[in-house]
Amino acid sequence: MRKDSKLSINLILSSLIVGVVIAVIDIIFEISLATLLFSGSEGEFVSRGIGLLLFGAMVVGLIVALTSSLPGMIAVPQDTAIAILVLITTAITTAMAGSPVDEIYLTILTAIVLTSLAAGIFLLITGQLRLSRLVRYIPYPVIGGFLAGTGWVIFWGGLTVLMGTPPSLVNLSGLFQSDMLALWLPALIFALVLLFALRLSRHPLVLPALVVVATALFFLWMAMSGTSVEQAQANGWLLGPFTEQALWQPYPLSAIRSVNWSVIFEQSLQIGAVLIVSVLALLLNTSGLEMTTRRNIDLDRELRSAGFANLVAALGGSPVGYQTLSFSAMAQRMGASTRLVGVFMAIVFAIVLFAGATLLSFFPKIVLGGVLLYIGLSFLVDWVYDAWFKLPRSDYFLVLLILVIVAAVGFLEGVAVGIGIALFIFVFNYSRTDIVKHTLSGESYHSSVDRPAYQRDYLRQYGGAILIMQLQGYYFFGSAYHLLDRIKRRVDYQDTPPLRYLLLNFRLVTGFDSSAASIFARIKQMAETENFVLVFTNISSEFKKTLSRADIIVKDDQATRLHESLDYGLEECENRLLDGAGLPLIEEGVNLQAQLKNVLSDSAKIDRLMIYLERRVIEEGVYLMRQGESSDSMYFIESGMLSIRLEMEGGRHTRIGKIYGGTTVGEMGLYLGRDRTASVVASEPSTVYRLSADAFQAMQHDDPQIAAALHQWIAKLLTERLTENVDTLRSLLD
Repeated sequence: MRKDSKLSINLILSSLIVGVVIAVIDIIFEISLATLLFSGSEGEFVSRGIGLLLFGAMVVGLIVALTSSLPGMIAVPQDTAIAILVLITTAITTAMAGSPVDEIYLTILTAIVLTSLAAGIFLLITGQLRLSRLVRYIPYPVIGGFLAGTGWVIFWGGLTVLMGTPPSLVNLSGLFQSDMLALWLPALIFALVLLFALRLSRHPLVLPALVVVATALFFLWMAMSGTSVEQAQANGWLLGPFTEQALWQPYPLSAIRSVNWSVIFEQSLQIGAVLIVSVLALLLNTSGLEMTTRRNIDLDRELRSAGFANLVAALGGSPVGYQTLSFSAMAQRMGASTRLVGVFMAIVFAIVLFAGATLLSFFPKIVLGGVLLYIGLSFLVDWVYDAWFKLPRSDYFLVLLILVIVAAVGFLEGVAVGIGIALFIFVFNYSRTDIVKHTLSGESYHSSVDRPAYQRDYLRQYGGAILIMQLQGYYFFGSAYHLLDRIKRRVDYQDTPPLRYLLLNFRLVTGFDSSAASIFARIKQMAETENFVLVFTNISSEFKKTLSRADIIVKDDQATRLHESLDYGLEECENRLLDGAGLPLIEEGVNLQAQLKNVLSDSAKIDRLMIYLERRVIEEGVYLMRQGESSDSMYFIESGMLSIRLEMEGGRHTRIGKIYGGTTVGEMGLYLGRDRTASVVASEPSTVYRLSADAFQAMQHDDPQIAAALHQWIAKLLTERLTENVDTLRSLLD
């Protein structure tokens, strides 16, 4: 009991330490992001923005900590969503230039609230519908371009925070004037120090330690230069002064009348982008966390958890927040995988939120700007420098293209162009892939029908008139055209028998579009012109309707055939080929003695063998063998037809073979002594001769010459079957 108590105390203490450390680090980030969020607005909005983000960190972090599928999960308002929110707040500020300050702030605040509410609903619905797997369909270079664009927006926003106005790409020389250099160059140096330090060490205390050192150096410089706090505030070097003691205030519902709704509606596309980005970033973060922690995470539950958290936090004006990879992984690595981490973090946020305005007002803006520049640079280094060594060149240049479009035109335009190009590349590459998995010939690939030797010999010699194509993948005009081209080459090839039957097996086809029907119409025209039969097998009901509407499949059309499986379709083609050669499938009036002349040429030996056989006549539907029974005999089939089938649960069965007269069945079981692996049932009235295990033993004892001849014949039969199987396997591997 004492041991458990000690363990609980240690766990609580570790959770407290980790929660405080992560909260302190995140406060720095949230202050930096708030400064960025309101960089295009009046300076007094910054303090309110800090309050909004700290409130969001407190509420979102607490709710996700309590409802996540992974104890120790950390969630806060994050940079990717805020990068787009910056575009919204800047556009609103620009559109309302000259309006009262409070009206501008209320419009911005309302836009943030509506965005967070919409994001919360969208996350909830996405999680409820279990759509988390859709993230795997986003092209990887598009994600990289989106993150690189996010880095650019944050980096450029950091310069805006430092300089007070957005820098101009047209007149970059202005950045290098002495008064401007003093504003952003120290922050850039600090950002580079952060970047190199955090790439060399992932210790959680590196960032806060460097922030403390940078802040101390700033105030040391102020003391050495004789600059007072008032002068620093007047020059805009400090974050304050703040006019309110409390950073956060509730959303004033009574002021809704002052909101400029038309300006907000103009940002609908940007708001929609925040929803997509939030889902995407959340799923990417949690998927990465699964790999980092090697623990399964319920992604749909994480979506619902973040959705509910955003709905609650939106009521207090919080921007969109969701699970973070870095802080969550930090908590796991530091051994604090408990929900208490989020609780302690929320307590720290609450203390700063309601009692820390005065302290934050003395925070150097140059340090915050440096943190923003670091965040932006970290994205850019990951996806512009590191990606060069990791991505294929085509993917890498797509990332760069998206980044350039984001910087020159806009965020949504860059991502939209990236998705469009990625889809084009995918379609182009997919159209070049081989949509025929196997191309087989009727010479080496046969149906499961066990035929007499003379029929097998004919098919091995002339089965090349049957062409089998195992199709795969998704069919549209581009990929289906390659199928048409391959069929045409086979028709024109002079060194093979004329094509009589073309079997197209659709078992591995995942889908198709309407344009594919035009290609199959041309294949049918070719079949009619070149006089071969087109056989469709394993075709879906949906595709069958499409082909019927295009008059490719017509009732009683001799040019096309439909079969539920490749085996049935191939059997019909073989039967037609044999029938056309004048080889009957069932030889009427041929008794077993005549058939055995291929085994025992001496009539006297045949008569001696017949002594040991028991003649049976079985009606249609009667079982000759049952699956699971002991193998106590083999059968010579004189006439009729039998089916070999696997029995399954629920009375279901599937055919795996067919046997005609002139063949045998059960010899493997008789030799091995194993239970029957399948059932044999008469498909029509049949006549068979049974050789029981006892009669077989008696033959070996009383007439070893006949037994030896039978052994030799069965060995030849099994060798032929093995050879056919090897030929089939070789054709599948070619």
